[in-house]
Amino acid sequence: ALADLAEALVSRTPGLDLRLALGTPPVDGHTSFDEFVGGHPAVPLPVEREGSAMLYSSGTTGQPKGIRRPLSGHAFGSDAVLAPMLRPPSF
Repeated sequence: ALADLAEALVSRTPGLDLRLALGTPPVDGHTSFDEFVGGHPAVPLPVEREGSAMLYSSGTTGQPKGIRRPLSGHAFGSDAVLAPMLRPPSF
């Protein structure tokens, strides 16, 4: 639905090495996501580690900023990252 916008942004983002697009028809200046990931295994790598949610803050400037947090180190797909969020609060 946003293919026209994506194509228009190509000339305004010359420093990007890779632009991916989902769906069909192809989007000029973009690589098909399915084509890009097609050559990669569909299973996690043995050394792949779980990430975490990116938190944002507007701080004192009013501009959003990402807050870097340490990674858990847990194996990809483990519930160790979500488990604390799923526990009922203790009062």
